[in-house]
Amino acid sequence: MIIYTCLTLGGISILRVFIFEWAKLVRRRRLWILSLFMVPISIYYGFGLHQYAVRSEAMSPSYQIAGYEQYYSGLMQRLKTDPRNQQFYRQQLNNASLQIKILKNQELSYSSKDWTKYLKSELLSRFKSVRLQGNANTNAAQAQNQLMILIDKYELKNSVRPRPTWNPTAMQYFNHFMPTVADLIIPLIIVLLVADVLSSERNSGSIRLLIIQPISRAQILLGKWILGLTSTMIMTIIVMLGLFVIGTLMMGFGGLRQPVAVGIAYQFVPISSIINGSGIHGQSIQVIDLKQALVIPQWAVLIYSIGLTVLSEWAITSLVVLVSTLTASPLVSTVISLFIVCTGYLISRIADAHLWILPFYFTYLDLMKIWMGSLSSKMNMNISLWTGISVLIIWIAIPIILACWRFSRADYMGTSS
Repeated sequence: MIIYTCLTLGGISILRVFIFEWAKLVRRRRLWILSLFMVPISIYYGFGLHQYAVRSEAMSPSYQIAGYEQYYSGLMQRLKTDPRNQQFYRQQLNNASLQIKILKNQELSYSSKDWTKYLKSELLSRFKSVRLQGNANTNAAQAQNQLMILIDKYELKNSVRPRPTWNPTAMQYFNHFMPTVADLIIPLIIVLLVADVLSSERNSGSIRLLIIQPISRAQILLGKWILGLTSTMIMTIIVMLGLFVIGTLMMGFGGLRQPVAVGIAYQFVPISSIINGSGIHGQSIQVIDLKQALVIPQWAVLIYSIGLTVLSEWAITSLVVLVSTLTASPLVSTVISLFIVCTGYLISRIADAHLWILPFYFTYLDLMKIWMGSLSSKMNMNISLWTGISVLIIWIAIPIILACWRFSRADYMGTSS
């Protein structure tokens, strides 16, 4: 939408600059070298996905049943060899037998053909729990049950078999890996693609030939900026779809219809108001607020993730274009841009729960997590998806406005620039 608006308002001049710059970009070796950058990323992603699947399998009932059965056999041997502690061993045997029975029932409930009967039973028990939990001490548990009721209702309505936690989908790991993709991998690709968009022209002197053309400087810069936005969008789609394809090849396409809750907000209830006379102040319990909550399938999460990530990465593109406008050396502009990206990534990891990072772009690069309520939970305050989008739009607009101002006033025909 941003690209279309700029091309419409700027007319044919911006379009010509864009086409000319796109032809230059395609001819550059850097674009194809960056495509090879996907190879190590893919290997790293595939290894992480394998480890994730192994850890999840360790949580499966069959895996745990095998462990309890081995433990049961060991207890039986000790019972025969240590008659003095028979009561203790018999108690442990009863506990192990009970756990094996529970795990077998749990495994059967997910593998049963009549899974809707089990799900309806779970839904009924959750309704009963919500009715029983009415005081302030159980608000958090009540809200969690209401969230699970939303998901259960979606599964029944859309005939989606519940997927156990020990059988994860490719999309679940994709969502887990997304912060690294949005905060570091794609920004690094953007820097290597866009950092010299203007600084290389100044370094070679071709900027003088460009600005004497019958095109305003603003149109020249906007054409280059739109090139950056377009290449960012294409690379973001390629990277994200590439990782999704790798995941589905390794784990299958199953689970794309599984429900995911978004639009999660919180109520922050002070502990002192829950526990009278506790003397605890300044601390609160997070209670899920479902007023704006939606349940969507995982395939929709993939589509939304791509669109929202493209928007967030455009903030990086605008910053890199601004840096390229301010510097005369491609190397310097690349180094400064890499410093900005890496510093933002480190700060977002080290100071991820501090309120002072809220105005900065790097806080909102993973908009999907914000929509799922992750940032609100971390900051202990509600931060909506629209808040994140608004902040990013400001970070997209201000750098390009400053870049236009700088580019229109700089003296590129004289000795100084």
